Amino acid sequence: MGIAALGCMITYWAEEWQEGPSYAKRWAWSAVPLIIMSALLPSSSAMYAIAASQIGEQLANSDDVKGIAADAKKALQQWIKKQVEPQTK
Repeated sequence: MGIAALGCMITYWAEEWQEGPSYAKRWAWSAVPLIIMSALLPSSSAMYAIAASQIGEQLANSDDVKGIAADAKKALQQWIKKQVEPQTK
């Protein structure tokens, strides 16, 4: 919308188009709420990231997942210890 208003103003200045300013003003005023909305609303990728974060949080708080995560943490700690031990000998 802002680009359309700018185009109307440029056309008015370049070709002395008499109705150019009125069209440009209409487009510019209608573009203001759209610009504000686009600045306040997150992008689609941000919305997907928020949704994934919420689902991940729900999964992390699940009792079934907590048990699996504890086992995975123990296994990872054991693997790290095995990797570090040969270097210390």
